[in-house]
Amino acid sequence: MSIKAVIRDDLIYLARIEHDVFGTDAFGVYILHNYFDDNIFFIKLVLPENNSSEKIIGFSIVTKLAENAIRKNPLKKLNLSNTTAANIDNFLIIKKYWGKGYGKMMLNHIITKLSDLKYSRVLLEVNTHNVRGIKLYKSQGFRIIGKKKAYYQSGADAFVMMKDICYL
Repeated sequence: MSIKAVIRDDLIYLARIEHDVFGTDAFGVYILHNYFDDNIFFIKLVLPENNSSEKIIGFSIVTKLAENAIRKNPLKKLNLSNTTAANIDNFLIIKKYWGKGYGKMMLNHIITKLSDLKYSRVLLEVNTHNVRGIKLYKSQGFRIIGKKKAYYQSGADAFVMMKDICYL
């Protein structure tokens, strides 16, 4: 298993697996193209396959928390204006690979990398019905700090979760 930077040629495949996992709530290839050029990092989780090829089994997009997002509920009650905060905009593992620890490995990689880059907090949104995701994030020190009504295209609500990051 390894974690690598996404390349432009990966985007169509990533859009396909994203749709398989998130359905109508998937970003789609056009939005993934926009993220390709505007991120802190855009990573893929790959497993070796036969003949030295690799299979992408997950990916994540991490961006700097936008200043306008800080001023919106539920974030406005937090004092984020003097911190370096990142946002996990997308995080997924193909369903076939759930429960094998890959999500935890990728999330730990993200947190370590953000710590190395001197980010002090990381936030994310997760569907309130995504029990598996919420459990993973809580196990890694994230806490629910708010809720966004009808956040997803499907109309589902999202919890906003946050983790403070320690760096040396």
